[in-house]
Amino acid sequence: MKFTFKPSPNYRDSQSTQSIMRDLTIGLLVVFAFSLFYYVTGENLGVSYALRACGLLVTSVISAIVTEAIYFAIRKQPIVKSIKGSFGWVTAIILTLMCPINISYYALAISTILAIVFGKLVFGGFGQNIFNPAAFGRAIIMASFAGSVAVDFATSATPTASFAASGWLMSNETFNSFIAQFGGLSEMFIGRYPGAIGETSALVILLVGAFLVYRKVIDWKVIVAYLGTILVSTLGIGLVNGQGMWYPIFHLLTGGVMFGAVFMLTDPVTNPTSSAGRIIFGIGAAFFTVLIRIKGNLPEGVLYSILLMNMLTPLIERLTTGNQIKIAKKNLRNVAIIFVACLAILLGVSTTMEAKEITINEPVEEIDGITGTAQGFGGEVSVTVATDENGIITKIVAEGASETPNLGGAAISTFNSEGFAKFEGVALADADFDTLDTVTGSTVTSEAVIEALKQTQGGSAATEEVTEETTAPETTEATVEEIDGITGTANGFGGEVSVTVATDENGIITKIVAEGASETPGLGLDAIETFNNEGFAKFEGVALAEADFDTLDTVTGSTVTSEAVIEALKQVQAGSSTTETTAPETTEATTDENAGIVGTANGFGGEVTVTISVDENGNITKIEAEGANETAGLGLDAIETFNNEGFAKFEGVALADADFSTLDTVTGSTVTSDAVVEAAQAAQSAAQQ
Repeated sequence: MKFTFKPSPNYRDSQSTQSIMRDLTIGLLVVFAFSLFYYVTGENLGVSYALRACGLLVTSVISAIVTEAIYFAIRKQPIVKSIKGSFGWVTAIILTLMCPINISYYALAISTILAIVFGKLVFGGFGQNIFNPAAFGRAIIMASFAGSVAVDFATSATPTASFAASGWLMSNETFNSFIAQFGGLSEMFIGRYPGAIGETSALVILLVGAFLVYRKVIDWKVIVAYLGTILVSTLGIGLVNGQGMWYPIFHLLTGGVMFGAVFMLTDPVTNPTSSAGRIIFGIGAAFFTVLIRIKGNLPEGVLYSILLMNMLTPLIERLTTGNQIKIAKKNLRNVAIIFVACLAILLGVSTTMEAKEITINEPVEEIDGITGTAQGFGGEVSVTVATDENGIITKIVAEGASETPNLGGAAISTFNSEGFAKFEGVALADADFDTLDTVTGSTVTSEAVIEALKQTQGGSAATEEVTEETTAPETTEATVEEIDGITGTANGFGGEVSVTVATDENGIITKIVAEGASETPGLGLDAIETFNNEGFAKFEGVALAEADFDTLDTVTGSTVTSEAVIEALKQVQAGSSTTETTAPETTEATTDENAGIVGTANGFGGEVTVTISVDENGNITKIEAEGANETAGLGLDAIETFNNEGFAKFEGVALADADFSTLDTVTGSTVTSDAVVEAAQAAQSAAQQ
């Protein structure tokens, strides 16, 4: 007799791995599309945030595919076919959706590579990994790249972190004020609140989850076991600690609970194969999620609960292995025992919970003044300093809406109510903001406040470029008197400051006028006006070459503008090549033309010529300099001084032996003097050739 056997499995499923991963990818992209909508329409966000989310997604996907391509090339496997069967892009999408919008491209790329290599490939590739690769990559980011963020993209305090700061307990009245900051529980359900890129919308995630359950892509038992255990356990904790019915709802809606339930716990590779095993898996993950939240140092417990249960999957498999029909009662008993044990432990631990007083981030007082900004812990911190007409501080107000209540938010409140008071009545330019006491537990926020304060003084460039933002009452810009003279320029606080110095024929200062149209009304412009009306008067009648401009008194509250004025004055005095001359035209000085050796060099106003006459023995008989373009009262006077006095010391000296470097420079005409020496040396060199 002939027996015919067919190898198992005998049941054939119409689904394929390709179709399952296709549906999962579509579901993830739907969640991502909602996040883009949130960024485009959200307050204080915009298209730039949506574009960054797209950039992060592309970065992670490319990193995953390239990593797998290199791996398969080394293993000499068909690259394209192997990548299609490895589904690295799914890991990349999930990892991106778990990250905040301000994560750096570098951190996400490195974490994706490590997640693919050490979370999947080292175990043999797709289907053989023991850890959820995306959760593995997110853990790397939290442990190693928490500070690697883009400063141009601010993230606000999340409900999870803010509630954790209160000890996970809060009175019903306080909760109403607290949740109002995020639009209420309804907005949290929809997903219009700050959080990770794709973890916020419970509504969208549940709809996608229902679609994937219908398509038999994921197992509903894991989701129900996980969410049900969190619901029952947090309801019990709430009742024990006097919390309202909102307490379990908040736990379900906040953080990555919904996202983890639908897209991570349901991973068929890393959870048990039996139905009973998957229920136990979901109960255990819920237990660790709640335990980490209420007693751990981390505000969120979903990520690490998944990784912990991944490690326990082999144990659960051994506990539930066998003929499922025969051991159904045993499995049911084991599930009940584990559920009751987890619930009892959580309720017992919750009796030691203590509520902490929480500070709600209330709107701050708006004042007119100069604003500085810096990157705090949760996002941008701004500080506005109001001053009177003399630059004396009258009020300081800090704002950091994105800072965490009880931490950065409490620090902001403390500064506004107490810390800034010590600076009121002090000149802004003289205030030592380094003496501001930092608030314990909020070092990053405290340092951001100090940095923003320094920006308002105009001297700090350690963070973003300072924007001097003032809403002070508008002032009519005074018309600056136009005079003829030598002009110097320097950079002030708001832009270029120019100072023009007029002198008489003897180089004596007759008038100084400063102009800085870009300076701030009430500060820099007032300083310019003060200099023009009072400050410059002390130099009138003083020789330009001898004026000590360092004695010019700076104007309180306008240090940068004052220093720019002094710098421009020194340019005029020193003959800096950055100055312009608007001196009236003068009659060109003339010299007797003698046959001799001619040398030239560039002076302050143009070319300087020196002619040296020698006798038959090569001894100098006469030296004459000419510089028609030099400035009257300065360069031209120097030329005349050399011709009348300075050159006499060289007459009778052999040209070859003359040391022209000993020629005394004329005070106030350094550039012209140097040109004369250089031209004389050039003539000397020409004679020796």
